[in-house]
Amino acid sequence: MAQKIDTEVEWYLKAMHISEVISFPMNFFGLLVVIFVRKQEMTNRTEVIIFQLCSMLTDFLINIGTLPNILAPYPIIRTHGIFSTIFPDSVKFQILLILISIFYTAATLELMFLLRYQSIIPIGDPNKVSPFKCILLILIVSTFWFLTCVISFIYAIPDLETSRSSFIMASLG
Repeated sequence: MAQKIDTEVEWYLKAMHISEVISFPMNFFGLLVVIFVRKQEMTNRTEVIIFQLCSMLTDFLINIGTLPNILAPYPIIRTHGIFSTIFPDSVKFQILLILISIFYTAATLELMFLLRYQSIIPIGDPNKVSPFKCILLILIVSTFWFLTCVISFIYAIPDLETSRSSFIMASLG
């Protein structure tokens, strides 16, 4: 006897929306704190503002915009968010949008830490790197990791389509 697989994602949608309801006010409050703190108290204020904005965008894209359902229970990519109604046939575009926002968020965080620790190093130290070189280094590393993820995602599409068809057959019972 074949076991019917539960394909409902209502619990998942509710959990993601609750996560956004919690994370958006926290990120917005953090952004307001960064904006209204005096400039003398915060040296990397611009990077922190960019990081907060990227975090808010990434949270929105994941929790409201696309709601990716990666494992359900097989490796299958389905989206249930707002962009599913705007771009119903382009799951690849929606996932790439999430990857881009995640990598921007990670790059701003890395840049913030790198600039912070570079500002601690004394001026004459040979390990001190200029801010331009820090930004260039972060861009190179982030571009490498982003391209690695995109290439892996593109090559995984046939496997995802096979998993999707086996998932549909298993859920029909």
